[in-house]
Amino acid sequence: MTPFITAYELYEKRRGVRRISTGVKSLDELLGGGIETKAITELVGEFGSGKTQLCHQLSVMVQLPEDKGGLKAKALYVDTENTFRPERIMQMAKYRGLDPQEALRNILYARAYNSDHQIMIIDESKKIIEKENIGLIIIDSLVAHFRSEYRQGEPSRETAEA
Repeated sequence: MTPFITAYELYEKRRGVRRISTGVKSLDELLGGGIETKAITELVGEFGSGKTQLCHQLSVMVQLPEDKGGLKAKALYVDTENTFRPERIMQMAKYRGLDPQEALRNILYARAYNSDHQIMIIDESKKIIEKENIGLIIIDSLVAHFRSEYRQGEPSRETAEA
């Protein structure tokens, strides 16, 4: 199988890309209309800078109709640092005119306890993405377990035993 496609094929794929509003007009403008679908968006910032809050907000925004910046879809949320707060989702949903309890039902949540568990959750998610109309996948934080479990610069087990 060749790794190449025509530029036209790429163009056709890109036509299916949509955007999810962040709920912040100036941030949406900076991002060219919001968070792009069919892409990976990485949020980087200091502790307490609002990354998790933005993830919560996107979990609500994806549920809105397209004319309000959403996809009328559900979110899948993988929490690796135990920072997900359903109470905050309910506040945000209410502000956006959604039924807060229904908004919670539209977020499929999993807590990942280590890197192996996180990988297993992602593998399992493949089975439900289309069935559950998942429009957004959030992993907060993608690298937290890997960073702590596979520290760079430490000698490997083989080197340490030699």
